[in-house]
Amino acid sequence: MNGTFNASDLHIEKMPLDYHNSHFAPVTARFRTITQIEKWTPATITLLSRLAATKAALLIKNSNISGPKELSDACQLILPGLSVFSTGEHPIADQNRNIYQTINYAPSEKLLWHHENSFNQTWPKYIAFCSASPASSGGHTVIADGHLIYSAVDSKARHAFEDNGVTYTRFFHTNVGRSWKEVYSTSNWLEAKEKAIFFNEQLENKNSVISITCTRPAFIMHGNKSVWFNQILHWHPAALPERIRALTRQRLIPKLRNSSLGNGEEIEEKLIATLLNAYKEHEYAINWDVGDLLIIDNTKIAHGRNPYKGERKHFVKMLGVGSF
Repeated sequence: MNGTFNASDLHIEKMPLDYHNSHFAPVTARFRTITQIEKWTPATITLLSRLAATKAALLIKNSNISGPKELSDACQLILPGLSVFSTGEHPIADQNRNIYQTINYAPSEKLLWHHENSFNQTWPKYIAFCSASPASSGGHTVIADGHLIYSAVDSKARHAFEDNGVTYTRFFHTNVGRSWKEVYSTSNWLEAKEKAIFFNEQLENKNSVISITCTRPAFIMHGNKSVWFNQILHWHPAALPERIRALTRQRLIPKLRNSSLGNGEEIEEKLIATLLNAYKEHEYAINWDVGDLLIIDNTKIAHGRNPYKGERKHFVKMLGVGSF
């Protein structure tokens, strides 16, 4: 490590993750003994803050950040001055501290890689996770370099996305998933339509099927590098587990989401296969212990979650606001 990164109570090492630039490569900061956040020295806080600001991801081990209060306190120390990012996509854990639970998703399935809220007009710049209760088996948070994923996509497909962006369509069905009222925080249709326009979205009711459609960029620039910054895998039916795809084809469960090129053309399934293979090749799985803290730069790093068994309880805080 660079000699400027130094604190006597910490050991800093690079994560074994494929990353295109060693200067931004994710690191692990491990306290030499179990150290409560109240015992962090000014030098330690300065170092952790610098690492969080310069590295694509920072994992802190051997601390006691296992609940909403500790997570909120740690974020204030390490990422001071950043505005809080609020989202309705995650269940709330602590309203006053803007702390969320992790997304509700089947433990038996892998939550695929994504950049948080990249289907929306605004998104968090940083995401902080802490572990209150790691799974008894599995449940790793997986991270991957968004530029390497961009590089894995062939130039013809990249040009198509550059010219057209990605269109996301969300369908609403009674008692299935979030409602349009929850998305826009209102039960007034006209008010919801106005909010949709503000966020460059279309809220429609066609043949009694309500939907929200929006088109966003497929990637962003970070420095002089392009980052594959989207949620195509969370919205394209080809990325769903096969049993869910079969039930959808048989119309036994409703279609909830779809993604396409911004010009209306379908995204080919071979691209989905390319993305799945690229993420699998480049991902790094983080093994959780109670009290660990992970901070990722959402503009550089995609994240997901491995299947797991047993109770898994983590908390999330999002900071900084980026926008298209």
